[in-house]
Amino acid sequence: MLSHQRRRAVLDLLLTHDQLLTVSDIRNEIIEKEQDTEITEIPSEQVKQVHISLHHVHIPKLAEEGVISYDPNRNLVEPTETCALHCWMSKQTIFRVRNVPTTSVVEQGIEDCSIY
Repeated sequence: MLSHQRRRAVLDLLLTHDQLLTVSDIRNEIIEKEQDTEITEIPSEQVKQVHISLHHVHIPKLAEEGVISYDPNRNLVEPTETCALHCWMSKQTIFRVRNVPTTSVVEQGIEDCSIY
């Protein structure tokens, strides 16, 4: 589920903001981060492609897994209670693979969990 960078970015944004976000809000932040520039500087076709991939692929996949709640009619996305736990568990796996002690993540708490 977290194999794609954009799905990780969606979760990171939702955990950072800890509130409802629109697909457009998520799209804009992801594009700005990926391109390292303001959304107004990005070609509209590229913005549209990212929006479509989020709306039809990445966000529904996360909703299917139960880590987010998604209303496609209103284009609203919000984290579920399992979102932070899933993020924390993903960090544990990443740290184990890299042979980094997991205690630092546990001590930081879920609030500081960034999955980039």
